[in-house]
Amino acid sequence: MVERPGQIIQNLLAKEGWSQADLAMVMGKPTQVVSDIIRGVRPVTPDTAVLLEAALPITAEELLRAETAYRLAQIRSAQSIGDEVRRRRDLANRFPLREAAKLGWIEGKTAAEREESLANLLGVESLLDYVPRSFEVSFRAKFQTESHTIASDIWVRQVEHIASNQEGLGPLNIEGLLQAIEPLLAEANGVSHVKSILRDLGIRVVYLPQIPGTKLDGALIRDNHGPIIALTLRFNRVDWFWFTLLHECGHLVHGHSGSRLDALDSDFANREEIEADRFAQGALIPSSAYRQFIDQADGFFTPAMVREFARRIRRHPGIITGRLQRDKWIPYSQMRSYLEPVESFLEGQISR
Repeated sequence: MVERPGQIIQNLLAKEGWSQADLAMVMGKPTQVVSDIIRGVRPVTPDTAVLLEAALPITAEELLRAETAYRLAQIRSAQSIGDEVRRRRDLANRFPLREAAKLGWIEGKTAAEREESLANLLGVESLLDYVPRSFEVSFRAKFQTESHTIASDIWVRQVEHIASNQEGLGPLNIEGLLQAIEPLLAEANGVSHVKSILRDLGIRVVYLPQIPGTKLDGALIRDNHGPIIALTLRFNRVDWFWFTLLHECGHLVHGHSGSRLDALDSDFANREEIEADRFAQGALIPSSAYRQFIDQADGFFTPAMVREFARRIRRHPGIITGRLQRDKWIPYSQMRSYLEPVESFLEGQISR
């Protein structure tokens, strides 16, 4: 048990043979002040500690250390306060409450209100009851932490919530995907039509920014109403938009089961991710035409060559540039002007 500073002073008075009134007279303070300090109802301040140091055989530093230790012990004895702070600390380490609130996915001004809002989004009574759902993932191993898994699941839940409000869904027609998408690939503004065209094919599309730090590009999510393709637009570029979209379409076309989360700059690869990558690459640039272009260039690529090849196969030149960079035929610093941003063409379609 931590000794009260007043008890230390009382012991010193006994050794000196003084009363509280004697000490008060020496200090030039009312007796009530000394009495309050000894009973612990008045703290020992630096000013008081210096006066006591002059009157008694004890230093001001010793008195102030004793005062601090005593007050901390009193606060810590209120276990409910410490337990609540530790509980909130643990939740903050696991759940991106601040980030989700900033994105507008959860409501509430107080920590308790935000926790309740997030619990509602996750479908549990309390965050302490929450168990993250498992997904097929293509993340680097360093991102496979509990907090990353939870953040990704929260993002998926928000995607599902947004998709549940989409209307006018057509019958599922996976076979018609490429035929519907191909006419959109020549111009950057083609991205503006993706949502409506895929909705007619029975596929809902959601554009939703990632929770910071998740390094998520896209996902194929399945619910009771069919498939959802979600893109974060983490890289606001025409080539990355189409590659991510068609990668998720590749999972559908190849019949890959379950819901999947993808970080497409990851070095993770399994058979199904490789199949989805190859589908996207072939849909964006026909394989035979691409090989012929590479052979004819003989390792030397100019903007004019890229523009002409893009015109010939009816693709945006940014799609060609992105593939050349990805395949390391040209550095990422080259022809960046072709990597046109797409967010401006999705105005009103991106959920926040």
